[in-house]
Formats: sequence, C-alpha cells, structure tokens
Amino acid sequence: MMVWLPGGTFTMGQDDSPHSDEKPAHPVRVSAFSIGQYPVTFAEYDRFCAATGREKPQDQGWGRDRQPAINVSWDDAQVYWVWLSGETGETYRLATEAEWEYACRAGSTGRWSCGDEASRLGDYAWFSKNSGSKTHPVGEKLPNAWHLHDMHGNVWEWCQDWYAGDYDVGCGEERTAPAPSGAGAVRSSPHPTAHLQSTAADASGAQQPASENPSGPESGSYRVIRGGAWNDVADGCRAACRYRCAPSDRNDILGFRLSRTGPWNSNPLTLVGAQTPAPPQKRSFAPYEVFRDPLAGAGRGNATATDAAPEVVYPLNLVGFDKC
Repeated sequence: MMVWLPGGTFTMGQDDSPHSDEKPAHPVRVSAFSIGQYPVTFAEYDRFCAATGREKPQDQGWGRDRQPAINVSWDDAQVYWVWLSGETGETYRLATEAEWEYACRAGSTGRWSCGDEASRLGDYAWFSKNSGSKTHPVGEKLPNAWHLHDMHGNVWEWCQDWYAGDYDVGCGEERTAPAPSGAGAVRSSPHPTAHLQSTAADASGAQQPASENPSGPESGSYRVIRGGAWNDVADGCRAACRYRCAPSDRNDILGFRLSRTGPWNSNPLTLVGAQTPAPPQKRSFAPYEVFRDPLAGAGRGNATATDAAPEVVYPLNLVGFDKC
C-alpha cells in the first residue's frame, strides 16, 4: 500500500544533536512522491524470491508473513524494486534520505513525529523498551500524521543515498562511531529536547535557500539507513537520526520501504487539501497486487505489466502538524 505525498519544504537534520552527521539543519524541498505505508514484509519479499529463484532471507525464528523483511541488503533491495517495477509497469525505488525524513516527520518538528516526549514513543514504535528483542508485524503501532506506520523503530530502512558525514556541501567525512550490526547494536547517546523550525538561517540570520531534491554524494562506501530498530533506544529512533551500512550488509535490524515517482500508469489519484486526515479512499485493482497492503491478506494469481500497486490517498494539510 502506497501513500502519495505532495511536495513540500521542511528542515532536515538537527543542529542541537550530539551527532555531527545530523548537522547543519537546513531547508530542503522535495517533489511529490509515493512511499510505502509499511516496510516491505516477508510475505511480499518471499513472493519475489519464489518468482526469481532467490534464497529467502532468514527470519530469526520471529515469523514471516506480516513481519518486516530482514536480513536484506541494499543490493537485495535494488534487485527487488527493479523486479517489481518490471512486473507492474510502475517506477519503484528506494526513497532518498531527504524524502525519507520528510515522510517520517509528516509536518512535525520534534524529535519524533509524535513530539518531543519519549514517553509517547511506545505508542508509535517498537524499540528497545517494548520490542522484546525482536521485530513485530507491521502496522501494529499508531501511524504518523500522514498515515505511515513503523517509521520509528522495528527495522532500520535502507535509503538510496550514499552516506556523507554531515550536510555541508561536499562533505565526505564519515562518522567515527561504528554502524549498527545485528542484535548488539544499540545507540544510547543522550539528547536534549529539540525544536526544529520550518526554515533555517545562517550565522548572520539570513535564511538559507532550500536544497531541491538532494540525493547525497555521487559515491561512497556506505549507504544511509534511517528510522532505528527494535533494539535501539528512543534516541536512535529520532526523525533526524542517521546511520550507515555497507550495501552488502545483511542483519536482523535491516529492512526497507519502497517509494515511487511519477503518475500511475493506471488508476490516477489526486490529493485534496483538508485540515484533518480522512479515512483512506480505496480503488479497485487486479486480484493479484504485487505490493499490496500486508494487513489485507495474500494475493493470488500471476502479476502482469498492467497490475498496479494499490495506493491510499489521504486529504492532508501539510502545514502545522506538531503532534500525532
């Protein structure tokens, strides 16, 4: 299930973060795009493996079906979206890091999409405090204001970008702290309350021009991962928090979520402005939907180039969200 988001400008990063790779906070504008309402599940990824003859990734004994697919590398995710694009005739991909944070924040400006109070995070995320040291089926926690689930916690999500050590133009320095690796990876650095603004200014007080659709460095050794996982403390699940992994890395905290660009080849949908999100407006699709709502059950049949992935359209007001 995909959610279409109109383009907009937001402040990416966090100036008062103790982590240098989240600075400087700066205005970014992203164009309209769609993003998965949930991370890709084992049910979806296993269909891909069956169709292509690839070995199915291990689930650590935590179950498959609606569980987020884990032990999937960035390289694996690339093969998946290329396959899915060919099966559906649509243009799937991974989100850029800027798109991911824009979608995660959902118009909010705090540490998490639900505000600055860590006590609220348990309603929206599976993390070290409540996960029981494992992943959980997608969609069981509350969504953010744009109806996206599991943007905080459960699994780290691959982004398309190569990793850079901060947001300064031309910066190629890498963070000295190690990237997360398996069940032992926990980020525990303290963090002060953050109140990000919708615009950014330099030292003189002048507003910075918004960066348009940034896509990260042209090359690198690591790819960006976002969102935190089931074993991270609350600080590691912040909207601005970022880590890196080698594109070939696979472990039990890594998953991914799909995005797509451009008009749908069928069933075109539009977004209407409104103050409060309304129930989803669903359209009819082919009996077999390759990338479908994992909460709606498994599909049947064979995909064709005319099969379109279902999309949910929410009337949204993209300005002024400050809490979930």
